[in-house]
Amino acid sequence: MKKLLRSFKFWLSLALVTAAFVALFAHYQANKFKVLDKTAYADIRERFATAAESGAFETQEQLSSYIKNWADEVGLKYKNDSAGNIIINRKAVDRKKDD
Repeated sequence: MKKLLRSFKFWLSLALVTAAFVALFAHYQANKFKVLDKTAYADIRERFATAAESGAFETQEQLSSYIKNWADEVGLKYKNDSAGNIIINRKAVDRKKDD
């Protein structure tokens, strides 16, 4: 047993297995609790880019109106704060309850 604990290969193997486990667990957690739907994000980003390239937003009010219309279209709730920022609220992520 003492010889095994002194072995460089043992500690290297243990470190690699631990790193792999941590990476898999992190990947699982990241996919389990997705907050952002990547396809919806890609869609709105593409729509903003297209509108911006065409010169659709000459004022902040036009941009604000565009964002609000999009939020209404996809069913998101939003509000404006005192600084004029649009704060979009999204329903909480459903999680499995421990039995």
